[in-house]
Amino acid sequence: MLRVLRSLICVSTMFLALSGCATNCESNDPNNTNILDSASGIASGCYDRRIEERQARLAEERERQMNLEAQTQHLESLRSETKSRHAKLSNQLASLRTETDALRESVDQIEAASQSKEESILNLKLEIQELDTEIARLQKESEESQADLIRYQDQIGRLRDELNRLMNITRAFSE
Repeated sequence: MLRVLRSLICVSTMFLALSGCATNCESNDPNNTNILDSASGIASGCYDRRIEERQARLAEERERQMNLEAQTQHLESLRSETKSRHAKLSNQLASLRTETDALRESVDQIEAASQSKEESILNLKLEIQELDTEIARLQKESEESQADLIRYQDQIGRLRDELNRLMNITRAFSE
């Protein structure tokens, strides 16, 4: 009878220990528990809930990482496009500079050939100098800020029109 009583007390104690652990899933860490707590965690489903919670958090973090990677790719694409546009504008400005230099040389040749057209030539030189100044200003601005690429494109078009007008006047002088 004493033996049965001891067994009953032992089973009752284990039942109390297991039921006490089952109500506290948050503190039921399988790494820091004894054998009774581990059995309680398995029996109560705490370990399974803990695994499910961690898997859900992992899935959320992976989704967030994929979103960040997509944003990074988009920003890289925009940066590349902006860099390409800036390079194109720089090439157009360099072309304008070359054509302006050629125009200046033509004007210098006309000046040497004809002293009677001196006043017109001086005006042409002033206009070329203004064109040079405008090109230099645009070149400096384009290097400082790429946000106004469309405005620069319009200004380059205006400068090209002005350059063409001055070239036509220069051709008229050379004829």
